[in-house]
Amino acid sequence: MQTSTRNKYKISNNTITLFNEPYVHKKLTELHRILNMFLKHSIYTNNLKHEQTNR
Repeated sequence: MQTSTRNKYKISNNTITLFNEPYVHKKLTELHRILNMFLKHSIYTNNLKHEQTNR
């Protein structure tokens, strides 16, 4: 039990280190922006669909 917790912590630490790399961080930010745009767009189109069906 003890080792699994320690391993998880170690893995998460490595992941955090990886995410803090400038290149990876930049890519993640880019990805996040794109995802946000996509989400906003899909929400917008969904709202339009609902408005059309409600009329």
